[in-house]
Amino acid sequence: MATDTNQQVPPEELSSLLTEIAELRDKKSAAEATLKAVNERLDGLERLALESLGASGLDGCRVAGRTWWMQEELRLSVAPGQRDAVLRAAQKEGIGDEITTVATSTLKAWLKERAKERGRSRGESFAAGTAFDGLVSEFAELQLRSRAVG
Repeated sequence: MATDTNQQVPPEELSSLLTEIAELRDKKSAAEATLKAVNERLDGLERLALESLGASGLDGCRVAGRTWWMQEELRLSVAPGQRDAVLRAAQKEGIGDEITTVATSTLKAWLKERAKERGRSRGESFAAGTAFDGLVSEFAELQLRSRAVG
């Protein structure tokens, strides 16, 4: 964008619009900075709460008008070289119609349901005991969950 030192003065309406845009951009930048700081603090506090809740042995608790608990969230990925093998495994498991392409969200939901059915222990692979064992990369991330009471 070239700058011209001999710029003309824009009409008042345009000047007013551009002034308001500049002010709103400044407000947006300030709000984004505040949000970033809040998110960083929130993430840190949630990690501490997860550690404390885990160490307490409680399944959940009620505080501040909410019920709080820990929940494992499955994170899943399939390496590009494993996609065909994963599709064959889906056929073997009888879910080939649901997984016609490697859609990790569908596969993740299926693995979570199978793990629940077999009474999976925390830390155990979700894919263990299925045709997907060894074909997918997975990890479970603990997350703090809450629901309003009442």
